Amino acid sequence: MKYCDSCRVQVESGGLRCPLCHNRLRDLGGQEPLAFPRLPLLNPKQSFLYRLLQFLTIVVAAVSVAINFALHERGWWSLFILAGLGCGWLCLLVFIRKRHNPLKALSWQVLLGSLLCVAWDFGTGWRGWSVDFVVPSLLVTAMATTLVLVLALHIPIEESFIYVCTIAVLGLLPVISILTGLCGIIYPSLVCVVVSIIYLAALFTLQGAPFRSELRRRFHL
Repeated sequence: MKYCDSCRVQVESGGLRCPLCHNRLRDLGGQEPLAFPRLPLLNPKQSFLYRLLQFLTIVVAAVSVAINFALHERGWWSLFILAGLGCGWLCLLVFIRKRHNPLKALSWQVLLGSLLCVAWDFGTGWRGWSVDFVVPSLLVTAMATTLVLVLALHIPIEESFIYVCTIAVLGLLPVISILTGLCGIIYPSLVCVVVSIIYLAALFTLQGAPFRSELRRRFHL
């Protein structure tokens, strides 16, 4: 809160000068009023489920570590459970933050899920299952889901452009694993790349005019 000594009025503004006389304002301290109302992240029912999930996570983690500590000669398998719980919570928190925009939430989940799968594959001795099957399957599913969401929710091209392009470009990434020999089974990756190319071709042909217009507007072409 600010105060003008000349006009003798309180001013709810982040500015430095009074809007009436333009003299310098004196800061009275305290929190500035919010321009928009503060909305809760979750409604009461969702908040209860969120807290219940937190409780169950702590229980599972504690019981797993206790059992593993008692039977430590079988290896520290509880670390994998803790890592799995952490990955699950990371995906859940990202979804909660982005849930008001379905396409953004989907894009984040696909990117995060792909990275986590590769990290798990690498951390467990690298058998290649992530790049062979999981990542291509995730990307193909994401492209199909994006198309369904755009059509079902009637999302205009102006709002869906960046997310549709992101998913389509991510669908071309398995080319890297094919060319570098990273994947042992190339068929899922080939299917993903072909679907991505068809996806991009459909955007440029079936939605050519609005898509090209949005492309020029976004990148100033």
